[in-house]
Amino acid sequence: MMNTKKLVTLSNQNPRLTIRTLATLMAINDNEGCSVSELSQFMKVNEKNVATTIRRLEEGRDSGDVKLIKV
Repeated sequence: MMNTKKLVTLSNQNPRLTIRTLATLMAINDNEGCSVSELSQFMKVNEKNVATTIRRLEEGRDSGDVKLIKV
């Protein structure tokens, strides 16, 4: 289950990152090594949305060209 207070705090600290991006990063951190399908189930969102967010994180598009994850 996502920690809403933690998401809000992280969002305030990192205004460039969307809530979706932060939630995805938190889910990856809590479930390292899991598949996109497993992440989407954990987050209770569409698998396509998770895959898109992961691709954007890998490319650095949501973080000022800083690649936040490596797949």
